[in-house]
Amino acid sequence: MDVDCSPQASPLADETAALDIGANNLVACTTTTGKQYLYEGRDLFGRFTETTERIAEYQSLLDEDRYSSNRIRRLYRK
Repeated sequence: MDVDCSPQASPLADETAALDIGANNLVACTTTTGKQYLYEGRDLFGRFTETTERIAEYQSLLDEDRYSSNRIRRLYRK
């Protein structure tokens, strides 16, 4: 097995981070230097849930041969 020894294969920093990605806590991060970061996602997740429910509601109102509308596409972009 060959090992790539090019500069690109070398780490750019001495610090390493472990990430835990979730829904309520968007990202929890711990570094090898002992720093910890928490990026909460509850507000974003709540907006996502609300928007998804509205999309489902509007889709239920469509004729059987349609699956989307301008309003639904706007919600997807949101």
